Amino acid sequence: MKAKILFPALIVAVGMLASGCEDKNNPTDPVDQDAGRNVITNSGFDTENTMVRDLDYVSAKPWITATGSPQIGAGYGSHTTTRGFMQMWGDNSSSESIMQTLVTPIVKGKKYSLTAMGKVMIESSTVNLNYAVVEFYAFNEQISYAQWQPVSNKVALIGAVTLRNLDWQKQTIPDWIADNNYTGIAVQVRSNEDSHVTRKVSWGHIDDVELRVK
Repeated sequence: MKAKILFPALIVAVGMLASGCEDKNNPTDPVDQDAGRNVITNSGFDTENTMVRDLDYVSAKPWITATGSPQIGAGYGSHTTTRGFMQMWGDNSSSESIMQTLVTPIVKGKKYSLTAMGKVMIESSTVNLNYAVVEFYAFNEQISYAQWQPVSNKVALIGAVTLRNLDWQKQTIPDWIADNNYTGIAVQVRSNEDSHVTRKVSWGHIDDVELRVK
């Protein structure tokens, strides 16, 4: 009879340990409720446009022009489900770029992963370079110059990729830990060369930009 009484008690004790009694010597990190969340809205630049046009405030909301005259493409971009992708150019001193204010801001200390689809655009070898550098920035303050660059506590470079492929390919930035809180994200295309010397610029096509909390 005693064995029958003690056996259920043992089950209860084991159940308590398995159901969440934390080992004080080996504490577990709390689960980040934002893990896996893409903080960018309209990653695919979805648009109802039926022809290429300069990006405005309604073509691919909430994306807007930051510098230059970036264009919103009306084709299907890197996929066949929704229309829209970005087309931008730049050299080593001026660039076309886009930006958006994030609904879910970037949080200092959190780790993020950034991916995008991209390809270099070469319409003519006489005016287009065979590569394009695409840079991704987090920011708190819109720039007032011709090209994005890091500014302490205001603008941070998340990462960059160099496009050389002529077909759509996925681009992955190494994981980035936010050095500050940021409220916006910007994407710019540039080259490493002076167009006044080479008479050439870099053009890039960008689609499906995602920034996910790790």
